[in-house]
Amino acid sequence: MLQPYSLEIQELIAEAIKTRENPEDKTQQVVLALYRNLLSLEEWLEVLGYLKDRPEITCLEVRECELEDEQLELIARSLPRSIQELCLESEQECVKGVEAISQLPLNTLSLKNNLINKNTVHFFTTTPIRHLDFSYSALTDGDAAPLFMNPNIEKINLKYTPIGNKSLVTLRGNTTLKYLNLELCIHINYRAMAYLQDHPNLETLLLRDNRRIGDLGIQLLCEGKNQLRHLKIYQIGMTEVGARMLLQKLTLEYIDIGANHIYDDELLQLIIRQIPKANLAPRAMETKTYCSSYDRFQPTNEAGQLIDDRGRAINFWGQLLDSKGRAINEAGQLIDDEYRLINEAGQLIDETGAVIEEYDEESEESEEGHAGFSP
Repeated sequence: MLQPYSLEIQELIAEAIKTRENPEDKTQQVVLALYRNLLSLEEWLEVLGYLKDRPEITCLEVRECELEDEQLELIARSLPRSIQELCLESEQECVKGVEAISQLPLNTLSLKNNLINKNTVHFFTTTPIRHLDFSYSALTDGDAAPLFMNPNIEKINLKYTPIGNKSLVTLRGNTTLKYLNLELCIHINYRAMAYLQDHPNLETLLLRDNRRIGDLGIQLLCEGKNQLRHLKIYQIGMTEVGARMLLQKLTLEYIDIGANHIYDDELLQLIIRQIPKANLAPRAMETKTYCSSYDRFQPTNEAGQLIDDRGRAINFWGQLLDSKGRAINEAGQLIDDEYRLINEAGQLIDETGAVIEEYDEESEESEEGHAGFSP
């Protein structure tokens, strides 16, 4: 029997209930999605009581609600077991609350923004939760390493986090991970692939927009003994050399290979024939040549440079070019491939022109040495 709830909570819940397809098993999932609702502890008690009365609700989403430790601890204590997926987002750091949440018997947990950082990530070395989504979080290089030491975790999403190669070192001892999303982790380079090349159970790897991986990263990935079946390598700086290695070494069921330096029409046709589900279409701005199989063409100017829909010269990554062929922003300032300002000497600068960092990618790589090539 449903308990009596205040009119405000009834109206709030009526607007927040929705149904969507569960991406895991394609079944219909009932979700309570609370967006931008600043609830008191008393109101949270009502919401959690309602969830106990409605076991068909299996997912709770709380976005942009500025959660605090007390609220998270209350959720951890009172969340019914019918909830299998929990999605929380807050700009505030909640160490005690996240610790309590980390031990819930959930199937999937998503923590965004400052809820997951170097002070809270270690709680998940013992979590029973199998699927973790920490995308768009405050993790930095090395912070994510403890996650790969937990044998319970099968799926990790670290999309658009500033982690680097150090976070992936512990993958060499991991045997249970099946899914890893590293899209837009721009500090990862080709050496990180050495930590993935011999993983015995990793089936899905997403590397979209990591432009420093290139052919060397693909070579490392192909040299190992892995079980990869789904690979998303859209815009990673790969050429036809890397594409041919993939076809020779890996047995893939799905690949997204768009916006790379692949212009051989016969090679593209071979990818389609060999891989059951192949996505080859790049964004229009990043298409360099005409390929008859896909009816794509990117116009050029009289100098042979690619141009956008306003006739401005651009490079392969869609960045505007100056008269010397250097990448610039809308204000005409020089930029690198991560859209950071640089001066004529190649130094990173702030908006005032003051040098904030010496930028020399070649010397940066030489400091790391060649350890990444040896698994």
